[in-house]
Amino acid sequence: MSWSERFVRDHKRQTDCAIRRAYAQLALDPLVFEKFNEILYFARKRATRLFEAPVVNGRHLGVDALVHLSRFNGAHIRPAADWTGTASSWRPAITSLAHHLICEYKVPAFLASSWYAADSIAERKRSWFVAHSRGNSFRSLNLPIVMTRRMEHLFLASPDHLPIEHAIRKAELLALKVPAATLKEIMSSRLATDLRHGEFWRTVWMFFTENSDEVDPTQISPIIDYIYAVRQERTSIPTPDGMITFEPPQPAFSIKGRSMQSILRLMRKWHKSLGVGGSRSRGCGRHSNR
Repeated sequence: MSWSERFVRDHKRQTDCAIRRAYAQLALDPLVFEKFNEILYFARKRATRLFEAPVVNGRHLGVDALVHLSRFNGAHIRPAADWTGTASSWRPAITSLAHHLICEYKVPAFLASSWYAADSIAERKRSWFVAHSRGNSFRSLNLPIVMTRRMEHLFLASPDHLPIEHAIRKAELLALKVPAATLKEIMSSRLATDLRHGEFWRTVWMFFTENSDEVDPTQISPIIDYIYAVRQERTSIPTPDGMITFEPPQPAFSIKGRSMQSILRLMRKWHKSLGVGGSRSRGCGRHSNR
């Protein structure tokens, strides 16, 4: 048996396992169970490539999408039986099905990734999809950052493959006219997907923009690491009595009134305290600046 044949067989086994787990998971909710059974039936008949979706951390993304679409059955405006299906690959297949079941108005294709999301705001992302498909402006929704009209315009024009968090952050940075080199560094950092504390981080993006001629772009990521660590990173340490969690040393840290040179000095001092060298180093420790 060739490698490709083994891969196909193994993927089919994982798909079947995912479907069995879904049935078991939904067994206690007859309405959702029946809706999943209905959607699965038509997906198998009319969009077979949906089941080619990858298995990530034990999760079959295509089957997960069917589960979550079934759970949101109260938002359905059309029956699955009327869906014509698609011969496209798994992502467009999920997008096509979600649009058919839920959308009164067309929404950008990249938003359909919400149906197989499994992160801490996955349910919110699915609610965004539904609300936007009903005609609500995206910037009016319960978002982790305040979105201006310009940011919304840039966000909704994002490429089909871009994850939703990345699209939000990139639209924000473009609307703020963050220099391209700085934007690239931010989008390669943890802040590309971590959208918490949006009001504070926007002051940082504006600070970077206003002081772009005073810093080498390669210093942006280390500065972000430093600010993140002292302001919002919790640290857990194992002890004989169990895990002890330390709160960030400076949760009220502000960029207001600081110069780029002072931030660079604090960042270098912090990295030095960790025994970390090099301008591209990544920090993960804690240090209180007094």
